[in-house]
Amino acid sequence: MTPDGRVELSIVIVNYRSWGSLSGCLTSLRSLRGGETSAAEIVVVDNASGEGLLPAFAEVHPGIRFVQNDGNWGFADGC
Repeated sequence: MTPDGRVELSIVIVNYRSWGSLSGCLTSLRSLRGGETSAAEIVVVDNASGEGLLPAFAEVHPGIRFVQNDGNWGFADGC
C-alpha cells in the first residue's frame, strides 16, 4: 500500500497443485513487494490443492496474502 493506504496494483494468482511454477512466479514479482510503501498487493488463491503445502509455502513467501478455497471451483471463482 502507498503511505495513504491505497493499493495501485492487485495481482491475483489462482493455484491448483502448481507450487513449483508458483514459486518461480512469486520470485519474479519480488521487486513489486518492496517494503511498506509498495503500491502492489499479491494474493494467491489456492483452489483446494489438498496437499497441505499452503502453510509452509506462505512462510517461505512473506508479504503475500494467501487464501485457501474449500473446493476447486475453477479459475473465475478463485479470482
